[in-house]
Amino acid sequence: MAKAFVAATKTIDNGKHVHAHIEDTYLAFLEALKVFPKDLLNNSGKDPAYEARLHKVLQQFALLTSNNALKSRTSFAGTG
Repeated sequence: MAKAFVAATKTIDNGKHVHAHIEDTYLAFLEALKVFPKDLLNNSGKDPAYEARLHKVLQQFALLTSNNALKSRTSFAGTG
């Protein structure tokens, strides 16, 4: 069945499609999620260029202290 699927995929649009097994793709993605955070931290710590590229991709948010967050919430509620 897999061989027939691969053969059929090659005939669609002159072979412009790639055959893939969705379950295998999903499982590989889950495995990659396990190692990604560790690799991300290691690479960004070793290479400033990597970290600069990473900052372009990931959004950065300023963290508020709990005091500032409380003031903000109070202000928003109209009591401060």
